[in-house]
Amino acid sequence: MNAGEYLEILHIAEKLKDTPRHSTTSKGRTESVAEHSWRISLMALLLRREFPELDIDRVVDMCLIHDLGECFTGDIPAFLKTDGDRKTEDELLDQWMKTLPEEVSADLSELYEEMNAQKTPESKLYKALDKLEALIQHNEAPLYTWADNEFELNKTYAYNTVEFSNWLKALREEILKDTLDKIDEACYLSESCDVFYVEDKNVVLVHWKKYCELDQYRAPLECALKVIREHEGCNYVADTRDGFEDNPQDTEWVADYFMPKAKEYGCQIIYFIIDKDNSLRDELEGQKKDSSSLLKFRYIYGMEEI
Repeated sequence: MNAGEYLEILHIAEKLKDTPRHSTTSKGRTESVAEHSWRISLMALLLRREFPELDIDRVVDMCLIHDLGECFTGDIPAFLKTDGDRKTEDELLDQWMKTLPEEVSADLSELYEEMNAQKTPESKLYKALDKLEALIQHNEAPLYTWADNEFELNKTYAYNTVEFSNWLKALREEILKDTLDKIDEACYLSESCDVFYVEDKNVVLVHWKKYCELDQYRAPLECALKVIREHEGCNYVADTRDGFEDNPQDTEWVADYFMPKAKEYGCQIIYFIIDKDNSLRDELEGQKKDSSSLLKFRYIYGMEEI
């Protein structure tokens, strides 16, 4: 392999730095595939003395290359990835590897064959770390960034991959404890709405998941008021991208009760997270008009704008 061929490989691998994963960092920033690959490699390295019978250097190699196929397809969350997606990724990766210097192509192909077969302890450890790192990252990420299905999925995910090792089974139980503690941070969870306190921004986030009215609409807002009252200077954020309300009684209740109470408890700004072509603009403008004398209103496209 000459210097030019070496650089070409690195240029392709660089794409993983800009390939986002379905997870965020502890500060709410979308993580990259490269960051995930780095940490599972570190996880493997740190287990050298826990698994002395394994070739940990080989496990690290597997961790470093395991997502190279996503240079060509991007990342698809495990719960959405189909057999067709996996086939496409494998085919594109194989096509690329055939263009590499012969010795590099042979080394990578041998590793991928072992990883896919899942028969050696090294390949099983790599696979377990791949899945466990995703769970660890979710536990570190703000709870409001979780997909709805992950509140249950993260309790059961990856147990089958750790069955071969008592040490990994113990690690999975520790991760589960963190998951349950994380879920307990939620102020309110329902089919129609979730409520979270976001400490680093000092806001209460109300994520509407579908259109609702009356008690389904008012209960989470009562919870939000409790959060505002408990945190000095706490502002209110409504994520309206997946639903809201259109009941005149609820609109009146918000204007006559919720907004004055929020103001009384110290809230100063109401943020509405909307899509750029948000169909709820008229409804939101109505609330803004009714309460503009009490609170400031802001339209934003994501939490990063706060």
